[in-house]
Amino acid sequence: MTQMLRANFRGYDPTLAEDVWTIRGLFQVDGSGKIEVTEQGSISLDVSWETAAQTGRPLSSILNTEVLLGGYANAIKGYVNCGTAGGSTGLLSGVNGEIRLPNGAGRGAYYGLESEIVFQGSSTITQWGSSAGWFYLGASGAGIADFDSDGVFMSIIGLTAGEGKLMSLDYHTLKCDVYEGGHLAKYLVMSIAENMLSHSFSAIAANGRIMKLAGTWATPATPDGQGLMEVDVTISGVATGAANLSSTWVNLGAAAEIPGYLTLRTDGIWDAGATLTNAVVSFQKFSSILASDPRILTLWNLNLASDNDILEALFEINDLSHLGHIAGVHTGAVTGSIPLTCTNGADKRYIRVYQDGTTT
Repeated sequence: MTQMLRANFRGYDPTLAEDVWTIRGLFQVDGSGKIEVTEQGSISLDVSWETAAQTGRPLSSILNTEVLLGGYANAIKGYVNCGTAGGSTGLLSGVNGEIRLPNGAGRGAYYGLESEIVFQGSSTITQWGSSAGWFYLGASGAGIADFDSDGVFMSIIGLTAGEGKLMSLDYHTLKCDVYEGGHLAKYLVMSIAENMLSHSFSAIAANGRIMKLAGTWATPATPDGQGLMEVDVTISGVATGAANLSSTWVNLGAAAEIPGYLTLRTDGIWDAGATLTNAVVSFQKFSSILASDPRILTLWNLNLASDNDILEALFEINDLSHLGHIAGVHTGAVTGSIPLTCTNGADKRYIRVYQDGTTT
């Protein structure tokens, strides 16, 4: 059965002596419960709540089921069909959740959209290969290639980036609130370049950091060749230039002034009383397992290009004895020599190697 409801169909309450609901436009209600609005009509729900501490919802759509449903079921759906020539010159959305906050200090929590899942005592989502989450984002259609190229995951407008703000100073993080026994501020990291973790900072605080990894490592068991921070790259073709796995640079501007040390890396070990009886402590380990002989193999490649790049010493050390220094002139037998430097594989310079530390 289909009942046609004409324009200005009214729900009149004689007790209140007013309309409690009004329908404008032409729509029909058929036996399946479908409501169809035609002739540019609309259904508008405008409710005023005037009782303090009121709770509830002006419009509720509840889908109750005790049977296993099919491929899809939605408690509510907002769908815009643009057809062939339709569209919009502004923002077009399937569902719009918007809140106008009070003109003063707000109480409670205010969010444009709320997504909540309630699990019953025996609810599971893995038994049959199911899944669950707060958001399901999908795109489809024959013309999806354009969206693949030009679409964005989300669009954020209206924020002013700054230190401590929702959007960080250089647009690198978005502040989130994670609740686990208390409110914890966490941050979603966003790269400034595609397909890489990349940041560029307009300003770094005097005692600031770009990246920090901190944690408690109770029982380390790192295999040889692996590390807490690891770069593992496989070169599968013919390199067309240098293959550098790590690079650290400091660029000194014309107005820069360094009153003390300038170090590209500062590594250290702090011992609070650990047992090191059988430990082998090294500041760096080099491993090389080559199947063929390279033209040149060195521990370091020093590129000292400027007239000011003259090394004062190989090491600067706070106490010479800590370097294993033995005073005096060697009188022990020379057992050989080790090449200390070379230039492009040639013009080698050597250091002598002695059998013992005998000196006069």
